[in-house]
Amino acid sequence: MIKSRGRLRYIFLAASFLFMLQPGTASAAEGSIIVNGSDIVQAPDQKISCGSGSARYDSGTNTLTLENADIRTDSAGAPLIYGIQIERENVTVRLVGENTIRGHFGIGSSHPFALEGRGGGKLTIRAEQNLGLPGNPCRGIFVEGGGLTVSDADVRIVIGDSGDANAYGLYICGRDNRIINSYISVEAEAQPALDISYQGINATDAASLTISDNSEIRIDHLTAGIAVTGNLDVSGSQIAISEAGDSGISCGNLNISGQSDVKVTTDKGVALGVGQNFSISASSVQAESKRTNGILCENFEVTNVSNVAAKGYWPGVYAADGAVVEDSFVQAEATNDVSIFSRGPVTLTSSEVHAPNSIYAHGDISITGGTTEIGGGAIRSEKDIYIGGAVTSDGVLSYDKVEITSGKLVFSEADYSAVDRAVAKAEALNKDDYTNFETVEKALEAVVRGKDIREQQLVDGYATAIEEAIVALKAVPVAPKEYPILEGAAQIAISGKGKSVTIKVDGDFAKFTGVSVDGKKLAGESYTAVSGSTIVTLKAEYIDTLTAGVHTVTFHYSDGQAQTTLTLEEEKEPSTEPGEEEKPGQDETEKPGQDETEKPGQDGEQKPGQGGAQKPGQDGTEKPGQGGAQKPGQDGTEKPGQSGAQKPGQNGTQNQIQKPDQSQKDTTNVSPETGDGAPVGGWFVLICFSAVVMFAERHRRKAV
Repeated sequence: MIKSRGRLRYIFLAASFLFMLQPGTASAAEGSIIVNGSDIVQAPDQKISCGSGSARYDSGTNTLTLENADIRTDSAGAPLIYGIQIERENVTVRLVGENTIRGHFGIGSSHPFALEGRGGGKLTIRAEQNLGLPGNPCRGIFVEGGGLTVSDADVRIVIGDSGDANAYGLYICGRDNRIINSYISVEAEAQPALDISYQGINATDAASLTISDNSEIRIDHLTAGIAVTGNLDVSGSQIAISEAGDSGISCGNLNISGQSDVKVTTDKGVALGVGQNFSISASSVQAESKRTNGILCENFEVTNVSNVAAKGYWPGVYAADGAVVEDSFVQAEATNDVSIFSRGPVTLTSSEVHAPNSIYAHGDISITGGTTEIGGGAIRSEKDIYIGGAVTSDGVLSYDKVEITSGKLVFSEADYSAVDRAVAKAEALNKDDYTNFETVEKALEAVVRGKDIREQQLVDGYATAIEEAIVALKAVPVAPKEYPILEGAAQIAISGKGKSVTIKVDGDFAKFTGVSVDGKKLAGESYTAVSGSTIVTLKAEYIDTLTAGVHTVTFHYSDGQAQTTLTLEEEKEPSTEPGEEEKPGQDETEKPGQDETEKPGQDGEQKPGQGGAQKPGQDGTEKPGQGGAQKPGQDGTEKPGQSGAQKPGQNGTQNQIQKPDQSQKDTTNVSPETGDGAPVGGWFVLICFSAVVMFAERHRRKAV
């Protein structure tokens, strides 16, 4: 019907043009390009003004460039019959800037042509009725012989008032056609009258239409979305057809791949109707019809992690000859029928299939792996059914809802792969290494072979029990290994010196896990660690944070540890400040009373009044001032300190008084009798003092 209807329209259109466009026939025969009513091939400089923009033709490259062109109306202000009419082969229409065309036919060509954008070039076409063509369908882009290529373009088609005729966004009548890296939208300004059809893309008699390379097609609220007599290939692109009245996509074969995303919703017709094969790979599809099928095809194939949601009044997925779902997710629902129907076989492999309204096939049904959710429905076949995967009803295993009319029902053996892995893991263990290995042995003994898929949960429980018993094993205690310190053990360091501390441990660096000091684990920035065997350097800035005293340093390994001490001492102050001269009695010369020379009265000599010598006034000698004897300083007798007699500590016999904690540097040379061992400083003081006394005595005698 699609072919017949398209040919009738073509014949009618051709007859109308022969009648109404006779003045342009000669120009067309010569290969004219009519732009805004004028042949640009014959125009001066092959350029025509179009509103505020222009159209320019380059015969060398056969390229028609529209640059901000505004092609709107004829001389009477009515929509043009053709905004652009191409009668030459293989013309390229290049879009620069934003361009506008208003006509019964936006762009029409008798031959294949290309439409391309340049630097984001755009084109808006308003297709509406020219009163000179009553009953003739409006078309945004019309290619009689087919062979349209749209690349890198932004094309928006609006269907205006089409009168009592149909209207199309793109109308292509044959050959292979491509939409590459482009955006195309088709929408109607208003809903069509009864029995009038607005269609987004009609590729009548086209061998193929390929939509690829990140293209996007949007068709909103039209009678039909996309119709291709031959193959429709969608790769790495998006198609969104919303609220189509009769049909969303109809084609001979449909192939969706390369992370494409296709969404179609319809009212009366099929959302996705495919004459033969419908293939989806690594892509996403949503198809919903309110009154018939979501997806209708001969062969339905979903593979390579695809996601399909099909919803209809009748079966969400109707696969006449067979359905295959592999490594994918399919959700099929029906308002008044089964979810998935096939007159041929249905094969579900390693997939998640939600079919809450049943799966029904005239052929065999095979389920291998994955989960098939049937809700309140069932799985029915008129032939054999093989169940090798989980079948659930509202999430609960329900193998009793698998039904056969004739043939046989076979359940596969349960999957023991998880059990086999757990058993192998247990057998690789040495029972003598654990204190409670009997729990593993009991779990192994509980395994029963030969269960089928209906008892898969029980079989999975065997594996779980073995794994849990292995996890709960308690190893026979083994003393941690003590690694020896090779270098740097029991170090002593001065705190506050800004120096690091390096310690070498005879441990496997691959097993090294960290360092702690006084039981506190160090952060990684506090030390460095390198192999050979293990060389750890505690950084200077960390050492300076430690208090004086003994600290325990522990090196941790996965199988043991090493331990040593680190002693920090405070720096001692020097006994003499640099540059300070020694005072008499603070050097090596001992102070009176601190050397080995006994104080007066402590040796063999008696103190005055303690021995045979009497105190003054106690013998026959008169007291000073009481006899002829003069007071010291008044006669020849010198005062103490003014004669050769010296005070203690001022003669050769010196008594050294030591400061606390100042030990005698040399006691072997001290001689109380001779003074030969007195330090040089003491002799110097003695000589100076004697000189002063002698000077004073001479002065006194002169005075006398």
